[in-house]
Amino acid sequence: TDIDGHANNGSGVVINGDSDVTDKGTLNIDGNSSTNGSGVVINGDTNVSGNGSTDINGNAANGSGVVINGDTSVIENGSLNIDGNSSKNGNGVVVNGDVDTDSGSTNISGNAANGDGVVINGDTNTTNNGSLNIDGNSSTNGDGVVINGDVNTDGHSSTDINGEANNGNGVVIDGNTSTSNDSSLNIDGNSATNGDGVVINGDVNTDGNSSTDINGEANNGSGVVIDGNTSTTDNSSLNIDGNSATNGDGVVINGDVNTDGNSSTDINGEANNGDGVVIDGNTSTSNDSSLNIDGNSSNNGDGVIVNGDVNTDGNSSTDINGDANNGNGVVIDGNTSTSDNSSLNIDGNSSTNGDGVIVNGDVNTDGNSATDINGDANNGNGVVIDGNTSTSNDSSLNIDGNSATNGDGVIVNGDVNTDGNSSTDINGEANNGNGVVIDGNTSTSNDSSLNIDGNSATNGDGVIVNGDVNTDGNSSTDINGEANNGNGVVIDGNTSTSNGSSLNIDGNSSNNGDGVIVNGDVNTDGNSSTDINGEANNGNGVVIDGNTSTTDNSSLNIDGNSATNGDGVIVNGDVNTDGNSSTDINGDANNGNGVVIDGNTSTSNGSSLNIDGNSSNNGDGVIVNGDVNTDGNSSTDINGEANNGNGVVIDGNTSTTDNSSLNIDGNSSKNGDGVIVNGDVNTDSNSSTDINGEANNGDGVVIDGNTSTTDNSSLNIDGNSATNGDGVIVNGDVNTDGNSSTDINGEANNGNGVVIDGNTSTSNDSSLNIDGNSATNGDGVIVNGDVNTDGNSSTDINGEANNGNGVVIDGNTSTSNDSSLNIDGNSATNGDGVIVNGDVNTDGNSSTDINGEANNGNGVIINGDTNTNNDSSLNVDGNSDSGNGVVINGDVNTDNNSSTDINGDSNTGDGVIINGDTNTNNDSSLNVDGNSDSGNGVVINGDVN
Repeated sequence: TDIDGHANNGSGVVINGDSDVTDKGTLNIDGNSSTNGSGVVINGDTNVSGNGSTDINGNAANGSGVVINGDTSVIENGSLNIDGNSSKNGNGVVVNGDVDTDSGSTNISGNAANGDGVVINGDTNTTNNGSLNIDGNSSTNGDGVVINGDVNTDGHSSTDINGEANNGNGVVIDGNTSTSNDSSLNIDGNSATNGDGVVINGDVNTDGNSSTDINGEANNGSGVVIDGNTSTTDNSSLNIDGNSATNGDGVVINGDVNTDGNSSTDINGEANNGDGVVIDGNTSTSNDSSLNIDGNSSNNGDGVIVNGDVNTDGNSSTDINGDANNGNGVVIDGNTSTSDNSSLNIDGNSSTNGDGVIVNGDVNTDGNSATDINGDANNGNGVVIDGNTSTSNDSSLNIDGNSATNGDGVIVNGDVNTDGNSSTDINGEANNGNGVVIDGNTSTSNDSSLNIDGNSATNGDGVIVNGDVNTDGNSSTDINGEANNGNGVVIDGNTSTSNGSSLNIDGNSSNNGDGVIVNGDVNTDGNSSTDINGEANNGNGVVIDGNTSTTDNSSLNIDGNSATNGDGVIVNGDVNTDGNSSTDINGDANNGNGVVIDGNTSTSNGSSLNIDGNSSNNGDGVIVNGDVNTDGNSSTDINGEANNGNGVVIDGNTSTTDNSSLNIDGNSSKNGDGVIVNGDVNTDSNSSTDINGEANNGDGVVIDGNTSTTDNSSLNIDGNSATNGDGVIVNGDVNTDGNSSTDINGEANNGNGVVIDGNTSTSNDSSLNIDGNSATNGDGVIVNGDVNTDGNSSTDINGEANNGNGVVIDGNTSTSNDSSLNIDGNSATNGDGVIVNGDVNTDGNSSTDINGEANNGNGVIINGDTNTNNDSSLNVDGNSDSGNGVVINGDVNTDNNSSTDINGDSNTGDGVIINGDTNTNNDSSLNVDGNSDSGNGVVINGDVN
């Protein structure tokens, strides 16, 4: 036992009781004070046993320098060394109770020049293979290790706590931290002005094959502050660093971190004015655990903040980095779970005012889990998730981000899900805005997978989904984007795509907008698939506002493309397509249109609808604003083409049912037409409708309404004009019934070549063929009303004209029960070659043949009457060469067992003219020949009976 002393106004060793040192004992105590007191004071307990030894120094120059008022034990292999030293107002080791240490060794230094430098008021045990080292040091106003309770450390033990402080803190522990069986706890500290550099006010624990390392450092605040929780069990280990170097942070944990089983937790920090890891609560990371969090800020804040939930379970692992140079770089306020064969990696990074990963709730990811979220931002965003996205059983979710000025590069504020054999990849990118924004919905289930790309590179878009996309069963959804000033995929809602699913949408704009916009409905069901592309270089290139369904053995492909001001597929409602489905719509346009559908067209059970388009100047190339239908064993093909206007426009009707099929072509190549249907065409049962077009300045098939063609149906209309117009125009009625068929051609090279304004019926075992042809100023078949033909029907009307007429019928001629009517025509300059303006009829066992021909006028003109009844037949020939060759302006009749033959012929006039009467009754027959060669050759102006 050696005890020194010394004092110059007080203390310098005072012992009022206890301090036993046994067996191999030895106790050295020094002392020294040199004004008002201390320099070793022990008022009770110190003990040291077995292998003995106690060294306590002291020293003080105004107070403290070792004060022990009770406890500290150190047994069996003993040894306790305590130093002290104060050199002004106090501290430099004060122990008022508990320190213990079992199976030996405790070293506590001290040192202080105005306060603290080790103060322990109770607890810290450190047992079986013991050893506890605590340093201290303050060197003005305080701290440099203060422990007011709990530190423990058990089993194969060891506890090292340093300190240091140059105006405050540098290790303060108010309670808890345990560190058990194969234990070890090291805490450093250091502050060097107003505070922090490790402060623990409760909980840290660490269990089993234990170890806890906590450093610190701070140069005006923080550098590790823990107020409670973080556990880290069984094969444990927890390392926390810190560091701040002005006003604060560099690791702050106020609760929860845990980490379990085959454990490990590493948290760094760093900050140069704020944050650099702040955790207020939660994140668990269990059985084969591991959690690494980095941090770093280097200005006003962030670089990892977690205020709740992160979890991660089973075969666990969680890595969160940070980085920020003025704000954010990983902020998580709550949720994201990631379980069973788990793993979650989140990066961050901002490098001015903010973002680079913010998650305020939900991300989850389950089963055979994995979640990777990066970030990046250089003025804003680069991954922000406010809630939802799940991604389950054989899971995996990857989200990238990146912005590099004012924002976006992935924002998800709700729903994305993805289920079963899961996977979700969302990228981003943006250089002034957007590049993937999802506000809600899109599900993608059982054998799932969803990929969304993005990219904008100025003011916005490059994928925005604000609701619905779904995709089910044998799932998959790919949505790209791209935009260089706007759009490039925007979906506001709907499109489903189910059981054998798959949906691909592309996009691309490269100026002010569009390149796929869907604001509602697209669906596609059963053995599903939906492909929508886009493209646009100033507008449109696929816009769908609603409808188009395409069900059971489904598939829908829509292309697009515009490359200046717009269109290249717009569908604002209805297209459907059902049963054994399929819908292909292309587009193309170079200044406007190239497929626009505002509504209707159905195409059902054995379905298929193909529409092409193409314009390459101011517009058209397929426009359908309503009705087309097509049913049963269905199919609808509509092409287009136009080079300044039209090339298929349908405003409504045409049905084509049961064993259906409708083909419409088009083509214009200057100011318009090449098929326009504004209503009615129908065609029924064993159906089929073919309408072509063509025009090179106007018309080439225009139908405004009617023509039906029913039961064993078929209607073919051709067209063609190649300057100013016509080449088939039907504005109403043509019908054709029963064992049906209607063929109408056209052709014209300056006008007409088939014009029908109304009537002609042709019924039960039907068939109607009309040809046409003009090749300058007009005619070559015009029918403005009536022709009919009934029963065992058939009507053939040709035409031809080379400057005018070649069949004109304004009304009447009926031809009934075992019917047939043939009219030829032909003119080859200024006109005629068959004109009938009323009546011809022919009845019963019917037949009417009228030819024509003319070379400057006439060659059959009938303005009214000639009936020819029950076992009927009427043949009229004609022919002219400058005029006449059959003209009948009224009456000829012929009755019951009927027949009327009138020929003509002429060479500059007459060759049969009848202006009225001649009746010829019951077992009837009338033959009139004619012929002229400069006038007359039969002229009857009335009566013959």
